Amino acid sequence: MTGETRAGRYFRAIDAVLAADVPLSLKDIAEATGIPPSSAHRIVGILCEEGMLRRTPWRTYMEGPLLRRWLASRPAALPLTGRHPRVR
Repeated sequence: MTGETRAGRYFRAIDAVLAADVPLSLKDIAEATGIPPSSAHRIVGILCEEGMLRRTPWRTYMEGPLLRRWLASRPAALPLTGRHPRVR
C-alpha cells in the first residue's frame, strides 16, 4: 500500500487476527493483510513480545494477554467506531 505508515501494518495484522474465527498462521496473516511474509514475521514477532498477540503451540497466532485486557475493559455500551458523545 502506497503511503502506509508502519503503525498501519501493525494494526492490519491485529485486525486480521481479531477478524478470524480460528488462530492464523504467519502465512495466513501475510495473505490477509497483503504484507510481505518477511515483514509479517517481524511485525507478528514484535506484537507477540508486546503481548498484543500470542503464538500457540501449533505455530498459529491469536490475541495476546494485553489485547484481551484492552478488549475486556471496553464498555459494551460504547461503539468500537464513531465519535464519543462528548466529542464535538
